[in-house]
Amino acid sequence: MNVRHVYLSLACCIFIGMASGCSPYRKVARYDYLANKPSIAPEPERPAPSPRPAPRTRPAAEEPAESPLIISDLSDTPSTPAPPKKKRRNRTKAIGSLDSRDVAEVIQSAKQYTGVPYVYGGMSRKGMDCSGLMCLAFKEIDITLPRTSREMAAKGKKISKSEIRPGALVFFNTKGPGVSHVGLVVEGTGANATFLHASSSRGVTTDELSDPYWKGKFIKAVTY
Repeated sequence: MNVRHVYLSLACCIFIGMASGCSPYRKVARYDYLANKPSIAPEPERPAPSPRPAPRTRPAAEEPAESPLIISDLSDTPSTPAPPKKKRRNRTKAIGSLDSRDVAEVIQSAKQYTGVPYVYGGMSRKGMDCSGLMCLAFKEIDITLPRTSREMAAKGKKISKSEIRPGALVFFNTKGPGVSHVGLVVEGTGANATFLHASSSRGVTTDELSDPYWKGKFIKAVTY
């Protein structure tokens, strides 16, 4: 075999390898023409894969330090006392013997209805008549008055005009003979007293006992 035959054989091998699509990573058999025997070309080393970057981790938020649980001795904690309930008072005093505290409570209770319209037979903030106002006021001290002004005048302890004082009831004749209207004295004494009543035209309001109209209509005064 001469040199020309060697080069032709080598060219044919190269052409056959390129046509078969041999990869450089595959072991390719070749013929060692000088040694007259086949040899296997060493497989080229594959590049080592580059290491993947470690995933980024978000730093954990610092949790606030847990505050210690403080348990107090509830037995040492002063409790807020509940407001005392108002005691109901049974009437044991004789009629006409109200003390100053009773009188003040009756007057305060009656004044809170100032401006309420007049309604015949009424006994609420929606409307009331003169006797209904007196019943509500005296209910504050647990005294139940008769429902009509005529009955109130008959049951109370009669006093003279000069003895009129706060807390007394004054009665008038506004509709024919006899008692038909009542008021509660809230200020002053005697003929100069001021009384609170439910007027048919003005609702719950105050008037002066010395007013000519009421002075002419006055019949009597009583206490409870």
